[in-house]
Amino acid sequence: MSENLVAFEHQLGTTSLSMPELLTQEAKEGIARQASFPTTRDEPWKYTRLARVAGLSVTPIAFNGAPTPLNGMETIDVIFEKGTWSCSTDVEGLTLQSANSISPEAWQACTTKGHVQHLNTLTAQGGIGITVASGMSIQQPIRIIHRCSGERFALVLHHQIKVEDRAQVRIELIFEGEADQAYSNVLTDFFVGKEAQVHVDKWQNTQGNHYGFYNERIYQDRHSTFRMQTLTTNTHFTRNDVEVFSQGEAAHTQLYGAFFGRGQQLIDNHTYVHHMAPHGTSDENYKGVLWDKATKFALVERCLHEC
Repeated sequence: MSENLVAFEHQLGTTSLSMPELLTQEAKEGIARQASFPTTRDEPWKYTRLARVAGLSVTPIAFNGAPTPLNGMETIDVIFEKGTWSCSTDVEGLTLQSANSISPEAWQACTTKGHVQHLNTLTAQGGIGITVASGMSIQQPIRIIHRCSGERFALVLHHQIKVEDRAQVRIELIFEGEADQAYSNVLTDFFVGKEAQVHVDKWQNTQGNHYGFYNERIYQDRHSTFRMQTLTTNTHFTRNDVEVFSQGEAAHTQLYGAFFGRGQQLIDNHTYVHHMAPHGTSDENYKGVLWDKATKFALVERCLHEC
């Protein structure tokens, strides 16, 4: 049983990804500095108790091999399931590659913060890299499916999605299955080019005693549009952190969500939007229904930076 953050990191193993050394060092220092899991005295975790997460004994799931090819489908699918993964073949204007083959120089995020991202940086065991070429419109939706089924596993993945200038794409992030005493930590980075349009549907339906931590970081260039709709239902423990860096002039962001909770289920959503250039807009709206003793917490914070 893990009693602290350092011990929990050790049981997750060492990442199979080639992360930049600066990010790796930042994550190592962050874990060493924190030493223990945050408590409700820590503001970002004020409404989320992590004692049961700290007590999990799990085995990491690795996705090191080549994917099983998927052909002849109406959607472009990437599926992660029980140590194997499957992937559709490339189409014109779209490149798919294992996160294990992304070089340190090709990872575009420049920082990592908080114990969830630090753990991901140090222990991720796979993921997908997606690039949509400049000016291309991908007609088929791209589905990244995470099948979280089984007992006492850890699913730790890092995805990087680059949508180049004037490109358009629709992506579905799907989390499904039934698990017991399991942990997921999935970080997805979106880099949205000039005048690009990205629509994301995020479906969360992981049943059983599954503890899910999901981070999306969005970096938007000028005149781009990023929309994300999140639906959370039947999940035991869900923590969503969405952080938008509106870096270009007149970038537009829409973040909507619906949630349904029963029993003693917990849904904790934190949204941060950094307006770093003039004339940008953002719109956030989360609604849902709770029954029994279910708990929902939502934080939406906008930060205005001098331009």
